[in-house]
Amino acid sequence: MGGGFGDFVAPTGSPHLYEAEVSGAGPAGTVVAFRPGTFHRGTATTTPRGARYTMHLCFRPAAVGWGDRHAWAGRSHEPGWYGFVSRATPTQLALFGFPPPGHPYWTAETVGGVAQRYPHLDMTPWRV
Repeated sequence: MGGGFGDFVAPTGSPHLYEAEVSGAGPAGTVVAFRPGTFHRGTATTTPRGARYTMHLCFRPAAVGWGDRHAWAGRSHEPGWYGFVSRATPTQLALFGFPPPGHPYWTAETVGGVAQRYPHLDMTPWRV
């Protein structure tokens, strides 16, 4: 499953997650706030010529300069990106917003999450 990208991205969906799914659908004007670790997917728009508009805002501590909405993340599920990440050095990845080894971001939890998303990336430099 996942087209060679681990279980993080699956073009066929993630049926094993759907049992825990909670709908966030609401009337026009509903605000849904979620954190980056939230798995989400859109519901079908069934109204003829219907539309869904979203506004994406990011808040971050000033010391977290790598936490930027408009960086590499928009293309972070393309096959070329996964290939690049698996070959890149920590210095190269830092150019795209990865915190460098030794940064306070890296904990056992964050190292584990990145290892799950990028199963071919050697996480040794970031292990705490």
